[in-house]
Order: sequence, then C-alpha cells, then structure tokens
Amino acid sequence: MRLLETRTGEFLSVNNLDEVRYAILSHAWAAEGEQTYHDLLAIQSNVHAARASGVQLPPNEILLRATPKIREACAYALSEGFESLWIDSCCIDKTSSAELSEAINSMYQWYGQAIICYAFLDDVTSEEDPSPPFSQFRDSRWFTRGWTLQELIAPRIVIFISAEWDMLGSKDGLSAVVEEVTGIDQAVLVHLLPLHSVSVARRMSWAAKRFTTRKEDEAYSLMGIFGVNMPTIYGEGRLAFIRLQEEILRLVPDQSLFAWERTRDSWNPVFAEESASDPTLFATSPADFELSSRFDCITVKEAGELLGIPAYPPPTYTITPYGLRTDLPLTALSPTVSIAYLACKNEDDIVVGLILQKDKGAHAWSVGAALRDLGECMYNPNFSKSPETWIRLLHLPSSAPDFLASRARIEEVYIIHRPALTPTPRLRGPSLPRLSPVQLYGNAYKIKLPKWCQSRLTEQGYGVSLSSSHTALTTPHRSPPTYIVRLLRGTVTVDINLGPCACNRGGFTSCWWLASRVSSPSHKEVAARQVSSSRHLLERAASTCKDPRAHVESWGPIEGGGWGRRTRVVLGSRTRGEALAVDLVLTCDYQGDGHYPALFSLWIDVAAVQL
Repeated sequence: MRLLETRTGEFLSVNNLDEVRYAILSHAWAAEGEQTYHDLLAIQSNVHAARASGVQLPPNEILLRATPKIREACAYALSEGFESLWIDSCCIDKTSSAELSEAINSMYQWYGQAIICYAFLDDVTSEEDPSPPFSQFRDSRWFTRGWTLQELIAPRIVIFISAEWDMLGSKDGLSAVVEEVTGIDQAVLVHLLPLHSVSVARRMSWAAKRFTTRKEDEAYSLMGIFGVNMPTIYGEGRLAFIRLQEEILRLVPDQSLFAWERTRDSWNPVFAEESASDPTLFATSPADFELSSRFDCITVKEAGELLGIPAYPPPTYTITPYGLRTDLPLTALSPTVSIAYLACKNEDDIVVGLILQKDKGAHAWSVGAALRDLGECMYNPNFSKSPETWIRLLHLPSSAPDFLASRARIEEVYIIHRPALTPTPRLRGPSLPRLSPVQLYGNAYKIKLPKWCQSRLTEQGYGVSLSSSHTALTTPHRSPPTYIVRLLRGTVTVDINLGPCACNRGGFTSCWWLASRVSSPSHKEVAARQVSSSRHLLERAASTCKDPRAHVESWGPIEGGGWGRRTRVVLGSRTRGEALAVDLVLTCDYQGDGHYPALFSLWIDVAAVQL
C-alpha cells in the first residue's frame, strides 16, 4: 500500500497495515480527471531536483504544487493528527495492471482498516443543513457513484466534508438521513449488523441506482461488499458482473442472488404487462436488483416448512457448458414450464419461485415464460384461451393451492445462467420500446444542442445558451432535470423550455415524454432578464402544458420519416413588426437503458414571418 505523507506530500510504502495509523479519502472524481500517481511523482522529482541544486523550498512544496483537493485533504488530515493519508486517485499506479488489480481487490480492507474516512462532497456547501428533504447533501453525486458504496460501509468512522472543507457531520450522526438516501440499514452503516448477515439481493439493491465510468467497475466495486476476490480484466465489459455472481454463488449460500427484476405480487392474479428480458439466471447489472431489497435468504429447511414440502438437501452448483447444474424442488405447470422453489422470502414470509421453461429436446432450462392465469393452469379446459403474461419470479404464500406442494419433487436441472454477450442491435423507428428515462435511469436524461445548430443561430445574430436545472446530467436524480435554451439578439429574447409536464400525459410511457414551452418576453422584461439568472425559469420549465400540443409526443414527424419529432411555434410581435417562427426538432439519439440515460438532440431554427 502506498500512502501520502500529509506534511510533505512524499509517498510512503507500507507492507503491514497494522503498523501504520492512517486516514483515507473518499470522493467522486472530477469530470476532467484527477491528479494521478505519475503526475505527483513528477512534482516530487522536480522538487527534489530543485532542492539538490540549492533552491530553498518549504517542506510542503510538493503539496503546494498539487491539486487543491490533494492539498486540502492532506491539510485536513494533518490538522486531526494523521501523518499519513490514502487517496485512490494518486496513490495507485494505474499503468501497472498488477498493482491496480491488487488495489481493487484490497480496497474494502484498506477502507475498513483506516482509522477514519473523510468523504469529500464537492457539491455540498457548509451552510446548508444536510437533513431536510432535497438538501444538497441528499442530492450529492457522491451517493450515486459505484465505488463510494464500499467506501461508505467499510470504515467504522466516516466524516462528511463540504466543498469548503468543513465538517458536515458523521456517518453515525447522519445515519438516518444516509439510510433514506442509500437504502442501507442504519445498523449496517454503524456496524451493529454484520454485512454478511444481509441477503445478497438486498446488498445488490444498494448498488442498483449507482453508476461507474467503466462497465467492469459495476462488478469490481462490489467485490468487497460480498467478500469475494477475482482478477480484474478491463475490456471484458458486463462479463465482469457475470463473473462476480459466479464467485458469490461459489462462496455465499444465498439463493436471493436469483431474485432480481420485477416480481409477481401473488400466485394467482395476472399482473400488469411486463416484457421479457434475458431469460437467464444471472443479472446483467446491479440495476436489475432495484426492486429486490425486500428479499431475505432462508435455509432450505425453512423454505420447505413455509411451503409444506418435504425437507431437501442444500443445493450445490456446477458451471457447465449447458448452464448451471443444481438440484431444486420443482412443480411442473405444463410439459415445458415449471416452478423452481428458492430458499428466499420477502418481508411477509412469502417464498419466491422461479419460473423455468424448457423446449422439448433442449438440454437446459431458461428463466421466465409467457404464462396464463396460474389459477386456471391445472383445472380450466379453456386455459389456452386466457391472456398471457411474462413471468420470471412468483410469490408463493403458504396458502397456495395444494397441487403446487404436492407435485413438487427434487430434480437435477441445467439452467442457462449467462446472458448473451453479443451486442443487442439498437431498435429504431416504431420498434423503439415505450420506456422513458424516468423508468430506465433514475430520472436522468440529457439534451444537447449540436454545434452546427449553434453556429447557424450565431450567424443570424443570436447569442445562444443552454442551461439545466441539474449539474450532473448523466447521473441518476430524484427528479427529472429541466432545460432552457435562451436566444438573445438585441432587444429580442426567445426562451425555449424542455422538461417534464405536471399533467404526466401518457404516464411517462413514451420516449417522447417531455413537454416544451416557447416564449418571448417584452423589451422591458428582456432588459431585466439579460442581467439576471435564468434559474427561476428552469425551476418552472414545462411545469404545466396548458396546451396538449406542448407535449413532444404530439409533435409531427420529421421529414424523411426519421426518428424524431418536429413542431413550429409562432410568436406574435409585441410591437409593429414581423413575427418570429421558431421551428423545433427533437431527435432521440439513444433511448436509455438500466445503465445510461436517454440522449436527445434539439435543433432550432428561427425565422421572421408575416402574420
């Protein structure tokens, strides 16, 4: 382990962590990057060379040349009596794959053995109370990062630090607030409840709304949470998360690992329409566990007692080319579909069943099936005429019909466990799924104004600015952002607002879920607004449509049948003169998924017209 001396900025190598008393920094990396190990090493070399030539420099000259974050972190730690500090951005040589892999596999231990962890929240000011709803603290991007999950849980003491390097509070003192923000139990946060006693599904759910820059880090950042180690292979993509689940399955006897994605709330009624995902046992991302926090692991004995089926031995698992081989209690629903009972329940003591499907002659079962009402499955001669619903998980209360338990038997099964790793073609045109970024990525989406569009408006004499109500536009938020494009030319101002509509027309079911408002204030209002902030416009952007035509979903198609929407708004002149026609085109460049927000492009054209 390489530490930073807080007095001098020199590196200190340590082989035995028990022999050193150190603090550790947790932070969200800046978008422009951080000062690296080699950057700091170059500063140290320059300072050493200057001193060797006789130049008199202060003892902390290295820190004076370091970034403000490194300098202030060292100063804060030193003020609290710590001579050594670890910072991930500059204490790991990331050009060495061996050193990087060792650091990633050791990071949970390093944070856990630190005397204290300073969590630096660069988007939270010292003056604001962290506790109220919608506080800067609650909305800090630090809570959305994948790596900061283990950095929050592993240390016994975490002190939250503001952008001005003032103490905001501790993990213990703010544990109720942190639990509300993260979903992590207070008892886990303050180390009263051992982490290993929490089910795999619940631990996964803590990471469901967090994101990482590299896809592989979705898995690597969770290794310490589950007490597993594995080689790091950047370039493997989402295969890393598959390997993580294989390691968890090998070391942790917890079938809640399979309890991900949407669940059916009862064994009998048909629930709302749900589309099929990869028909596999393993998830592709922590995002798949967003609804799995309520699942607990139970023993196979407890599962048998809850279901009223005979006791069966604990399962073992073997990875084979055909899938995951194991023994599970099954009840056949049809020649090709069965329920596999999991040793897993929710807070109402309801056991979870996994729907398995196998085509005739196939070696392995797939997960999930399009089924009709299960109450009719065994008895109704018209069963084949009832509507189908895609089901992956099924809740099985003890009041389930006797045929479920009475027909159960232990069977050896092969289950397809790995999703297809080939890229899925992007759907275009009418085939685009009717899902919104609100459903897909925690309310985050991004609108951009192409450079060519800005240049064209500039040639017409307009000054152009694009603002958003949120600073981090590609990270999850508790509320959707709103945007304003402001065009200024002389005494003319045009404001174009895009954002969610309070009427929620369509229920956020379309990718065109946004609404717009175009306005041009009077000359007097223009003069006032030119020198004031547009924040008030952002806060109320598209707050209500008042006109159904404001919804992007109601706009017309673009020429040529492309995947976009088009509208024209004509603004009448407030004085004698020509009116303005504002043409807007919104294209969906990426519809969003569980890992990345939706991306839109906005094209604007303004022309003078005669009414």
